[in-house]
Amino acid sequence: MALNSNGSVAGPLGTAGCGGIPRNIDGNFIVAFAANVGTCSVVQSELWGILHSLQVAKSRGFWRVCVDSDCAAAINLITEGCSRVHTAHHSSISSSNPSSCATV
Repeated sequence: MALNSNGSVAGPLGTAGCGGIPRNIDGNFIVAFAANVGTCSVVQSELWGILHSLQVAKSRGFWRVCVDSDCAAAINLITEGCSRVHTAHHSSISSSNPSSCATV
């Protein structure tokens, strides 16, 4: 399964949302989702999009997935983690490679 997700933040208050379109191995549409994720940074909204995509994949019985994201920082946080002094450390989820494949 290929997971395409995105996050965005609007306005000075940081109102954020995320969305995604998981597709099967042939690239065919499976489902789409959108979610309000409250107030957060752009990277955090991207991480929420990836998390929701993984939850959709798991709920549909997909365990091997390829995550596509245009947010290198989000992929780096997932694949490399972050230091304890990084502002995102509490989320434990921040990339030179804009795409990463993973097993859920």
